[in-house]
Amino acid sequence: TIHRSTACLGRTNQSSTAGYLFRAIHCGARECASIIARSGDAELLSSHLFARRLECQSQSCVTVAPGSRCCATPLRRGNVHELYLVGWHRGVAAGSRARHATDGIDMSETTIVGRIASLLPQRLQDAMYVARMRMRIRSEFAADRRRYARYAAPNDWVVLSAMDPRQIEGQATKDYHRVEKGLTLPNPARPFGRAVHSRLNQVLPALASQPLVSSHVSTAVAALSQWNAGGEVAEDIAPLRRESAALGADVLQEFFESRRSVRDFDGARDVPEDILLKAAELAGHSPSVCNRQGWSLIFATGEATRRMLGHQNGNRGFGETVPVVALISMDTRLFAGSEERNQAWIDGGLFAMTLVWALHGLGLDSCMLNLSLTNEQADQLRSHAELGEYDLPIAMVAIGYGAEGHRVARSPRRPVEQIVEFRH
Repeated sequence: TIHRSTACLGRTNQSSTAGYLFRAIHCGARECASIIARSGDAELLSSHLFARRLECQSQSCVTVAPGSRCCATPLRRGNVHELYLVGWHRGVAAGSRARHATDGIDMSETTIVGRIASLLPQRLQDAMYVARMRMRIRSEFAADRRRYARYAAPNDWVVLSAMDPRQIEGQATKDYHRVEKGLTLPNPARPFGRAVHSRLNQVLPALASQPLVSSHVSTAVAALSQWNAGGEVAEDIAPLRRESAALGADVLQEFFESRRSVRDFDGARDVPEDILLKAAELAGHSPSVCNRQGWSLIFATGEATRRMLGHQNGNRGFGETVPVVALISMDTRLFAGSEERNQAWIDGGLFAMTLVWALHGLGLDSCMLNLSLTNEQADQLRSHAELGEYDLPIAMVAIGYGAEGHRVARSPRRPVEQIVEFRH
């Protein structure tokens, strides 16, 4: 009898052999795991190479050939091979559970899966690795989709009963900013904004607990009515821009080129909180989609710095010298519709970079720390930082004063000719 695990995907075509073979090997079923794989390439999937070198791990193995130590055997010869691995329950550690196919897989030879994989032709090992990577990507994107679909607001449609205060704020901000933008055009239409006017009046009563946003909405409604009635632009909504002097190419060149990522901080030198607050204030001038400003910022100091950096693996070797670490996150409830599904990352990146420039201008050194996390890792960070499920961790920034005599990475820049193209 050949046991076939229901957790495994069986017969498959040649183009997806590696993916299904990986799932079969990885399912880790308690009773057994079956591998049923097809391939037109004998080198890619050699049943003899697999069967003769694999040491059977089963106590109830069905030996097909007399004297055989292995229960894996070709059931059909020719260009198409079918392999069955049966009675694999000894190969699964006692008490272990079947894991999802997109979880990590230990390819080292210290595990049963690693031993199996190491006996396969290199081309098949490579194909299995790629298949695993693609399955993980699909799983992570699926989790991202679920999170965004759960917390994003309806797009330009006010459903107060189904919207939380933050979503209402996002819609209100988007619409009052439409009034502001409309009145800055060279020749604003008149009348304009009928739908915007209607939505702002709908959300205004629901903003009673948010007096600042409510004030912005009220003044925008009044400005829109004033323009449509008499063609007069409200100065508080669309003021004339004040003149600003250019800093000069040499000053800018020095400013931009002198900012470097520092990985050797003076841990004994404290960072004043007022400088951090000023940098955050300046970073708040970053552009964002319809002025929604969905960012939030946590500065961790002292022992909190070590705990926060424990969620980021790019600070090894210098994390213990970092006096302050900033965590930047974005609130997905301020975004709406499928079109804005990636906007949090864009706005968050703009804010992070503006923060770093502000820190540099105030005399502080910094190092951008990426947060390339799985959803599981991001959930752990949310829990530690007391963020909501709707918050997206965007980046961390190590902040402090560089140690005396510290070095910086060369980090050569691409020539401007490689990144710029003029089209006329």
